[in-house]
Amino acid sequence: MPRHFDLLVGGGGYHNLHQFASGTEPGEQVADGLTFEFGDDQNWGFVELTIGDGTIAGSYTSVDASGNTTAGADTFTV
Repeated sequence: MPRHFDLLVGGGGYHNLHQFASGTEPGEQVADGLTFEFGDDQNWGFVELTIGDGTIAGSYTSVDASGNTTAGADTFTV
């Protein structure tokens, strides 16, 4: 039976970085069935997905203002 997952990413494309709301913490229930797991409000970034062999793997790469990257700043596999 298929499983449903939501992936919400907003880490690039707009030059002004926005701060998270005060008190935002990983594990917070944002909405019914939606949990905040990872966030970076200091850098831009992007997600790469690898799909195959019955798994989906994701890796978030952060990019700072100087253009330095941190691959694997967050990762997951389902």
